[in-house]
Amino acid sequence: MKGLAQPLRWLATLSHYLPGRCLLCDQPFDSGTALFCPGCLNDLPENNCCCFQCALPLETPSYCAACLEQPPCFSKTVAPFRYQAPLASLINRWKHQGDSRPLNTLIDRLAGRLLIEYQQTDWPELLLPVPLPWRRRLVRGFNQTEQISHLLSKQLAIPTHYRLLHANSGEHSQQGLNRKQRLRNLAGRFALTGKVPAEHVALIDDVMTTGATASYLAKLLQNAGVKRVDVWLIARTP
Repeated sequence: MKGLAQPLRWLATLSHYLPGRCLLCDQPFDSGTALFCPGCLNDLPENNCCCFQCALPLETPSYCAACLEQPPCFSKTVAPFRYQAPLASLINRWKHQGDSRPLNTLIDRLAGRLLIEYQQTDWPELLLPVPLPWRRRLVRGFNQTEQISHLLSKQLAIPTHYRLLHANSGEHSQQGLNRKQRLRNLAGRFALTGKVPAEHVALIDDVMTTGATASYLAKLLQNAGVKRVDVWLIARTP
């Protein structure tokens, strides 16, 4: 083993100077520590124009029709990206194949947007990752929202609680359902395991589709005495 140490060190040093391959286009580029070539990094779909409350992508920043007609229980949503190509493939590879290499880059972008949105004031006191039913967690091997919450907690120095929200068994898939169907499907899905030690919390999720889950959890938290619930995401569906 000692005889292999020097060649391995040389290989590690050499790999630092060799061009890497972009995670999206697979083309070689002078990467350093970067995972994406400049072109693909610029192609990530930013969510700059969106609803003030649910972050739904819009033509101009305002409140969307759904939030005006029936405001959700959460106060605001921060999502730096739109859930569309090429970002969607990165998230799907992470969630379903365990490829978490892009996660630090995505979290850095989310943290940067949060610093702009909050401007060092009115930060949530606690981060709460959306729980994953145990069957899905067993199959996947991890809960992606806990990974996001952990990294944000380290960057922003906000504590996170991984077990305060609990997903009950008997979950049915939300895929293909509209907002009303999703809300009905959520009845009894989640529970609190204890007292919430904060009045202002942020729910942490990867992607928001209709906002039904976030609104349901926000209502659950408000019934337990929380005064304000924000939602932090990587991406929002158009």
